[in-house]
Amino acid sequence: MKLNHKIMLSSLLIISLSGCSALTSQPSEEMLRIDQQQGELEAVQLQQSETNSKINELQADIASWKIVEPNIKRLVSIEDELNALIEQLATLTQKTQQEALVQQAKQIQKHNGKSYALQLASLRSVKQVHNTWNKLQKKHPNRLDNLDARYQKVQVKGRTYYRLKVGNFSKTQAKNNCKLLNKRGVACIVTPYSGTPL
Repeated sequence: MKLNHKIMLSSLLIISLSGCSALTSQPSEEMLRIDQQQGELEAVQLQQSETNSKINELQADIASWKIVEPNIKRLVSIEDELNALIEQLATLTQKTQQEALVQQAKQIQKHNGKSYALQLASLRSVKQVHNTWNKLQKKHPNRLDNLDARYQKVQVKGRTYYRLKVGNFSKTQAKNNCKLLNKRGVACIVTPYSGTPL
């Protein structure tokens, strides 16, 4: 039995050693295929991880866009409104310029050949000019109604005065009207037609 035992132990030892030597030999084709598939699997997992990262970035960008989207839509609508307002402003400016030219032409026609006024007073404020003009109109409606009233700001010896002027007359008309007003107790002098309308 001892011999059987020894033979058996020897056989086991030989089988074990031959098994170990088989493990250190070249890998089988199956093992190579498994290694290759494992490498491919790791590459796919890495690629999938990168793709997931990009998807997360895109989702974050989409979320950011959704937050600012109403503001961008508002800006687009405001841009349309601004363009419409610019067009309206350009039209109004053109109309205003045309109206100003028409008014100038009317003033030139109205005052053609007439460039004189009657200076009725020289006062210290525009308010006094208005008050004096209203009083004179009430006192002398036949002579002063339908006349253009103006005031001219002047400096005399460092003091500011506002001259009340009415007109517009030819030189002869201005002299005749001034004489008539003088007879009624209103002081006046003939001056160039100028100043700011009241």
